[in-house]
Amino acid sequence: MKDTVSSSNAIGMTIYGAVSEELKRKQLVALPVRIPGLKTNYRILKKQGLSLSPAASALVDILVETDATLREQEAPLVESLGQTSR
Repeated sequence: MKDTVSSSNAIGMTIYGAVSEELKRKQLVALPVRIPGLKTNYRILKKQGLSLSPAASALVDILVETDATLREQEAPLVESLGQTSR
């Protein structure tokens, strides 16, 4: 999709992480478009009453840390679009 948008007059929609480098290099620009109700949300699920294994617990820690890092990296773009939350 990045190649198509970069080499034509097409537009595309993707997650920030997929085009962050192109945005930094100004090869692509984010259009100031808001789609009400469009948000990215995920949840980590487990069966109630069961403890996580050390490996699963480590994965949850990595996911939470990665989410915080991405949220920080995306903040300028989100603010430029006039959105205050994901």
